[in-house]
Amino acid sequence: MFTSLGKDIWSRAYATRFWGVHFPCASFALRLEKKLLILSPGPWDEALAPALHDLGEVAFLVAPNAFHHLHLAAWKTRFPQAELWGPSRLGKKRPELNFDHYFTEQSQPFAPALTLHPLWGAPGVSETAFFHQASQSLILTDLLFNLNEIQGRWSHCFFFLLGIHGRLGSSRLFQSAVNDKKKFAQASKDLLSLDFTQVLLHHGENLERDAKTQLEAALAWAKK
Repeated sequence: MFTSLGKDIWSRAYATRFWGVHFPCASFALRLEKKLLILSPGPWDEALAPALHDLGEVAFLVAPNAFHHLHLAAWKTRFPQAELWGPSRLGKKRPELNFDHYFTEQSQPFAPALTLHPLWGAPGVSETAFFHQASQSLILTDLLFNLNEIQGRWSHCFFFLLGIHGRLGSSRLFQSAVNDKKKFAQASKDLLSLDFTQVLLHHGENLERDAKTQLEAALAWAKK
């Protein structure tokens, strides 16, 4: 079910397997006035319906990057009136999803309650970070992992090889996807200028104390 993380924001924990690796995941529900935005929807379960109804009307389904799309179709089937948002790269990858809108450089469709901050310089990932004003939360998807509980021998090996075993950091895969270091460094700097007090992660434990200091240290590689 959904757990409150602050004013008008909730998370739902779940897990998925990819390449045989156990990935702890989270999706987020954000209330924008009386409408709900579901960020990176997880597996649909009809048992979620009453809780969602109490929170508001599901109006927006959002894919934060080119990889978090596995459950969008199920949610769109359940909430056909909801607008589907995501990066244009994902639209090319999954044309059958029929996105209603794509993020653009000037795209701020949910401002001022929720602002979008594209991580320029890594087009293969096409990730956007989100800043939620009411809860002062910065929400990141695959930019950072913070995995302290890892299940399975292969998962331990996999995350060790990616350089994120038991630590807060960006995976070697993500770092290798950056093809314009100058643009990405500026995007990282822009994130640090936001007025957040917590960083919410799709993979691993959230940063609730000294969030900005921890984020700055984790992104030090982007300055090199």
